[in-house]
Amino acid sequence: MRKTPFLFFSLTAAAALLFTSCLDYVQSLSWQDGKYRLYTKVTLSKKLLSMTETGSGEFLRKLEKGAHNTFPEPVETIPVNTETEAGLELILTINPRKASAREQQLLPKRNGEIISVPFLIGQRESTGSLSGLQGEEESYARIMLSTAKCRVLIAKTVLPSVSSAWFAGRGGQDYSIPVYDYGESFCLEIPLTVLYDSGMYNTENILLRQ
Repeated sequence: MRKTPFLFFSLTAAAALLFTSCLDYVQSLSWQDGKYRLYTKVTLSKKLLSMTETGSGEFLRKLEKGAHNTFPEPVETIPVNTETEAGLELILTINPRKASAREQQLLPKRNGEIISVPFLIGQRESTGSLSGLQGEEESYARIMLSTAKCRVLIAKTVLPSVSSAWFAGRGGQDYSIPVYDYGESFCLEIPLTVLYDSGMYNTENILLRQ
């Protein structure tokens, strides 16, 4: 078996530190005045964008177009265009009593003791892909992504308590998601690498137990 050169490992580790914040994904769910408020923010590092053929302007346009194709109107989109990152904020308010079938798909659902919360709504392609990578290239990419996390915030106005969270396993073995108490909300931290194990877990919905 061919060993990975030490220099390659060192460069990989350095790159992982450099690109730790290359992707930032935040999703939150809260309850205000009898309505659900869904908030999503996805951004990419401009350093990373500069290495591709897609500039920050085109990246923003694609994100905004995708948001309006995925989310029901009226969805509010706010461009994020700082010195270091480019992306989009999305805000959608839904009255569950008047929600359309399309809006219902975005809301949490209860089945007995289990609550299901949609995850990465319309943003799966924005998180990238490891398809086509093999050997050292795939290992390099996975190490870079190993420190990147998706954060999901669930306000206590939606769920006053969360005892556990997980992705259902396709082979019977679930993936446990750590839950942190942020005071007014719970924070679920999901490593980005889990999304590339789609054959093992159903990552379209987060399952929670109070």
